[in-house]
Amino acid sequence: MERYNKKEYNREYSKEYRKKYPLKCKRIQKKWREKNKGYGKIWRTKNRKKCRQYSLKWNRNNQDKINEYRNRTKVRERLRIIDKQNYYKHRKEKIEKKQIRTKEFRKKYPERAKAQNQAKYKIKIPKGKKCQICEKRLAKVRHHEDYSKPLEVILCCKICHYQLDLQRQARENGN
Repeated sequence: MERYNKKEYNREYSKEYRKKYPLKCKRIQKKWREKNKGYGKIWRTKNRKKCRQYSLKWNRNNQDKINEYRNRTKVRERLRIIDKQNYYKHRKEKIEKKQIRTKEFRKKYPERAKAQNQAKYKIKIPKGKKCQICEKRLAKVRHHEDYSKPLEVILCCKICHYQLDLQRQARENGN
């Protein structure tokens, strides 16, 4: 007489049931997940030895999958490093170009450069200070009306500063 195996019977029965009622099974699974949230964590904490043994066994049996994954991550890491090196290379070039432009500017407009430098270090823009022209936005920039007076500055936002510069250029070109 053959012995009755409960696990196998249940497994076969559940397969047949899922085939007959697929939507009902999904609803049941969803309800079970909602009801037993965190159950897996609780089980794992109680059965750490079992989990450890299982993971070691899986690692031994699936070494090729692990190596493939590691190789993919190594390639990604290499690409990331190369991108970073290129970024810093281009950044260096940008910095060098900016330094050249500032040197040229200082040679071309020495009075302007001196006035801007003095204002930058002697006149600090307080936090929360509003623009003196529009009084809507925060002041971010110092504007010189006359470069021969480097400490006479208007604290304004970038938009108003741009407009003031356009007005000054119009005056200079008109004269």
